[in-house]
Amino acid sequence: MQFFLNSIAIGFLALPTVFAQLTKPVLAPPFPSLDIALYNALPSATVRSIKRWTNGDMPEKCKVILEREKTDPKDATVFEVTYSDCDQSWIFCRHNAATTTEAQIIDVFGRLPIGSRSVIRHFVAVPGAISAYNWDDDILLSGTGPNLMTLLTHETAHSLDSHVPNTRDPRFSTGPTWEAAYNLDSAVSDDYARTNQIENFAQMTVLALYDNFLPGKLQTIQPNLSKIKHQLAAVKTALGGKIAPGGGRCQSRLANSPIINVKKGATPTAAVREWKRSRKQHDVSLRAGITELQPATQHKHSPHHEAW
Repeated sequence: MQFFLNSIAIGFLALPTVFAQLTKPVLAPPFPSLDIALYNALPSATVRSIKRWTNGDMPEKCKVILEREKTDPKDATVFEVTYSDCDQSWIFCRHNAATTTEAQIIDVFGRLPIGSRSVIRHFVAVPGAISAYNWDDDILLSGTGPNLMTLLTHETAHSLDSHVPNTRDPRFSTGPTWEAAYNLDSAVSDDYARTNQIENFAQMTVLALYDNFLPGKLQTIQPNLSKIKHQLAAVKTALGGKIAPGGGRCQSRLANSPIINVKKGATPTAAVREWKRSRKQHDVSLRAGITELQPATQHKHSPHHEAW
């Protein structure tokens, strides 16, 4: 039994070996649900400000994702949130019919350590059956459920996987360090981790975050933890403070996607005027002292929902 995900359909434009199903057995007994304990263990970053955009302005990638999900961008609310541990805000886009509330999004996202939050650009919520995906560091959440904390951690792990310094491979999970750790172990964490090494790494990141904030607890709920100890240690070493307590303040962030306007019925001339005004009203350029994190373009993939 998986500790949160039940099925998978995610498509990466990458080497076929990335998709190879893993052959090691699943750890037994299965992990119980980790979500409530993890949620409670992760401190929520203080929200310094919330600014709602009410004039039709929106990050371009939000519009792309909303339209991909067959929803109208004009029916979405855009809100800009600044947490106390980062001078740079995050821009969220929530369709008005989404079952995940604005408060839930701000709270759950704010519980990720700042090093993890920093590799995510935009967060989009839409109505529908519960599922999610990470599309080049933007996260889409459809529906809602009891396991938002572990689901968000898993999706964020795909970005962390891409931004781990590694000179040989576009992802840590496709590199020699992760392969060596996997080969030293005799099991994987759950059925979903057997999908491929990318999902194995993401599931292990959930366990590593749990273990960092609830030290010793994993051993009490999983007596055979030693069978995956090298993979667990490899994630902790690779991600370091990005998934650990006491992360300090943000140091690097991805640049926001361009701001556009989806205001209904705008003429071309009016649209240009609105675009110029939007640039003045919504300055989303990176703040002084924050280094721009380069997108990992070498592993762009086609997004498909991870359902649970």
